[in-house]
Amino acid sequence: MDFTAEKPVITIAITVNADEVDSFTQYWEVMAEGYVKSSCTRRYFDGLYWDNDHPLLWEYTMESGSLYFNGRVTDMPALFMELWVAHQQETERWLSFDQYLEEDRLSALTHGAGLLAQGPVRLLNVYAACLDRHGISWSMIEGRRRHDFMERGKILFLGSDYIIARHFDFRRLS
Repeated sequence: MDFTAEKPVITIAITVNADEVDSFTQYWEVMAEGYVKSSCTRRYFDGLYWDNDHPLLWEYTMESGSLYFNGRVTDMPALFMELWVAHQQETERWLSFDQYLEEDRLSALTHGAGLLAQGPVRLLNVYAACLDRHGISWSMIEGRRRHDFMERGKILFLGSDYIIARHFDFRRLS
């Protein structure tokens, strides 16, 4: 696949092995219109599906914001663990915790006020709920969308590899 092209095209061969029928192979062409990003490292994959609400899409499809806090944390290890667990659950482990909650921002919680995180508002609301449970007030500035053209973006999974684009067109070759 040439990811430098405006509309990258990938050709895939799908082999079906089932007890009820003889094995067969179909060839398909997939065009990624509005290509944004990909992680394709494998030549073979064992599943193919697409999603339009996956955590890897959030930075392209959701409003972003900044979460500020005001108040001192009394039990930093407990808050850290709660933030980490909540992050992992919400993102299904697809997004790095460090990408949104950097160490220096977390240490600022012991100083009383500051910026905690920037990112998708959906994720910031999860962090805000953790702050609430620890008695720390917060405020959020919302409204930025990084990529307006991706309002309806999709992610195509080829096994654990993926391609992010605005739209995918599938054409059967054989």
